[in-house]
Amino acid sequence: LQKVYNQCAKSVYLHWNYYTGWNVNAYEIYQSINAGAYTLMNTNAGNDTTFTQAGLTSGNNYCYLVVAKGTGKTSSSNRQCFTSSYPAQPAFSYMKSVSVVSENQVTINTWQDISVSAKEYRMERSDNGGSTYYTIGNVPFSGSANVPFSDGSANTGSQSYFYRVVAVDSCGGDAYTSNAGQTILVSGVANLNLTNTLAWNDYSVWLGAVSLYNIYRAVDGVWNPSPVATVPFGSANTYTDDVSPFLDNNIGHFSYYVEAVEGAGNPYG
Repeated sequence: LQKVYNQCAKSVYLHWNYYTGWNVNAYEIYQSINAGAYTLMNTNAGNDTTFTQAGLTSGNNYCYLVVAKGTGKTSSSNRQCFTSSYPAQPAFSYMKSVSVVSENQVTINTWQDISVSAKEYRMERSDNGGSTYYTIGNVPFSGSANVPFSDGSANTGSQSYFYRVVAVDSCGGDAYTSNAGQTILVSGVANLNLTNTLAWNDYSVWLGAVSLYNIYRAVDGVWNPSPVATVPFGSANTYTDDVSPFLDNNIGHFSYYVEAVEGAGNPYG
């Protein structure tokens, strides 16, 4: 009796030679798990010398033997024993942030458990509110916990997107799916009273949640390096900016972006 164990398929393939000396009516395949009693798994016809079992549990010790059955006669094979295993799985896969960094460009930052090796990390995006995801790229395992990715195919001026990352184990199976990160989409309206009103969606999801939003403004293409306003999380996610002081000596072109700031409580720091 010989075996071939397929770690990725979690299966074992058994094969043995034909018994000679008398006519074999059937082969009985027996299994023992973790030194327990042998139990009958399957009965093969006398001309069938193979057997495959799938769905083995990682960490169990399996032993097999085959008994040839004839009329009033039996003959037992050797034992084949092994401990099943499967690639160690990561304990976490975390979406640190997703940020619109330029027109139609989103930077994705993830934090991965590198105590176990992965084959790669699959980056996924949802265009419909997080109900359906599709692959936008793959990043091979490098041994670094910080795994970044850049998405240049997003229409960042028209909608918000959800992103997540899937750690793929060395067998090609999905090992761990991260939390989803949602980009912020901000809209602006120029009011007749020389104010601009902004509105945006909440950033999600951080383990530390959102603490506040910083509002940044550019006047005629020149950005103020400091926020012009801070809006606490849980408010209406709107801000009205009085721009009347700028209209005498400026063209009057105003640009804004909103920055979410994470609160306390993230276990990854």
